[in-house]
Amino acid sequence: MIGKNAISQELPHVSVLRSADEGLYEKFFQTDSIIAPFSYGNSWAYICQAARDNPYKYFDGKTLLTITSSSNPKNPIRIVRPIGENTVDTIATFCNSLRSNTNRSILLCKLRHEDYISLKYRGFEDPVWNLASLEHLPDDIYPQPICTLNNYFKRGEISLEGRKLAKLRGKIARVKSYTDEFKLHPLSPMNTGDAKHVIKTWKSSFVKRYSKRSIILPKESGYYSDPYTNIITRFSTRIDNERYFSLVCYANNIPVGFSFLGRISDIAVAQYVNVCGNFYKGLSEYLALSTFLLAFRAGYEYVNMGGSETETLFKYNQKFAPERYEKDYYLIF
Repeated sequence: MIGKNAISQELPHVSVLRSADEGLYEKFFQTDSIIAPFSYGNSWAYICQAARDNPYKYFDGKTLLTITSSSNPKNPIRIVRPIGENTVDTIATFCNSLRSNTNRSILLCKLRHEDYISLKYRGFEDPVWNLASLEHLPDDIYPQPICTLNNYFKRGEISLEGRKLAKLRGKIARVKSYTDEFKLHPLSPMNTGDAKHVIKTWKSSFVKRYSKRSIILPKESGYYSDPYTNIITRFSTRIDNERYFSLVCYANNIPVGFSFLGRISDIAVAQYVNVCGNFYKGLSEYLALSTFLLAFRAGYEYVNMGGSETETLFKYNQKFAPERYEKDYYLIF
């Protein structure tokens, strides 16, 4: 089991989400990736990250829904990444049952545009986001940049050419100007403590920066670290440079950065973690490109860098010169 029990399993087709369900999800992802090769949610890593609190699944043989809820009853239950056949009818029927069973509102996350439009006709509504509060914002206030990996590499190494990559090139030059010794090691059971140290340091820096901007930060102590420590704990033994890619960056033998990519289709990976402390300007860009290079060497052509809750992160992603964008949709019931 991935988390604690919360939602009644008396609901038809509902069961606790377990590690053994990965194969089921992968079958749905493989089919879906043919028509949606850039879908950020088409990875078991994403499911583990998004449904880390009280995870359940709905599976009726044709439709697969991931369900997660926080311990705070004031927060909505989330249904993440609906996938399969007849999703609109299934969601509408199931949400009525779930609402009656729990007396809580339901937030639909990572919807496709066609499902979003159809469900709005069924009475589902657009959420109203408080942009000054990060606690309830989704990661898709700003769309997901899709970048072509071939733009960053030549002869199997980082090579940033052209005007569009000028800012990124400047960041990488800044890293190379430091006299510190940087080393990159794959995530493994031997260095999970180092990766978690990076997350802790990054979280502290994040809170300091955003506390100065009159932005309401989440009160949950593990809000920022849990999605990333979840990845570290669950995938440290699975970094194979085929389906999962991850690096821990060290400066003078001190861990300062952590990154993680997961396969979402035969041609694309998605970036689920890329964090660094504030010690070295340009290091996060260098770490991202170094991890992208592993995916490029494995034959992948694109990376989905993920959506953004803040304008700052969206602007950061623009340095990578994305060539297109993906957008997922949200509704409340």
